[in-house]
Amino acid sequence: MINTVLFDFDGTLVNTNEIIKLTLNEISLKHRGKELEEADFDEILGKPLRDQMAHIQGCCGDKLNSAYPEFLDLYRILYKKRRDSLTKEFDGIGEMLEALYRKGFKLGIVSSKGTDGIRHGLEKFGFSKYFTTILSKYDVENSKPNPEGLIKAMELMGTSAENTIFVGDSRHDLMAAKNAGVVFVLVSWTIAGYERLKSMNPEYIINRPMEIMDVIKDCGKTGK
Repeated sequence: MINTVLFDFDGTLVNTNEIIKLTLNEISLKHRGKELEEADFDEILGKPLRDQMAHIQGCCGDKLNSAYPEFLDLYRILYKKRRDSLTKEFDGIGEMLEALYRKGFKLGIVSSKGTDGIRHGLEKFGFSKYFTTILSKYDVENSKPNPEGLIKAMELMGTSAENTIFVGDSRHDLMAAKNAGVVFVLVSWTIAGYERLKSMNPEYIINRPMEIMDVIKDCGKTGK
């Protein structure tokens, strides 16, 4: 039976899609002279900022070139300048969280975003009270699709994979869930290539936040 629901943050709980795309495109224009393509977003959405910058620069890991600190600082400046006006709430998220909270489910966040950005979104919409565990990119050594964050969250929350579902919007979320042995729920409001994600066979897809209740019921019936 499901007693724990873990969520990704950006693009799943809070609508930061516009600000992220605008800011990444601005960095790409500065470095490459062109905006990112859909395949680029599919590759980098859900990854830590360092990996996103590495992709834009056409390199990886410790091979980041000397422009990396400049790009990182620019991204943070542009993002913070826009986040108050462009961070939005997905319709129905608050209702869903309240319903889960009242029914006694354990709720947590496993995100590749930094702590400050997560806190900003939660406080902006009054979501902080719902979550007992919040893991940012600073709380793990290995980001998604590595299952470290999900496993750590479950340990902290005193639950197990068979009692947990993970809700996300990217293929990195989906792969992390599979690697952790957790049922994955894809949100259809993703901007990370919905058709490709659908083809990767997530256990469930929801079109509205409250549909999570149907997923939980079905997991109980099927023994997932």
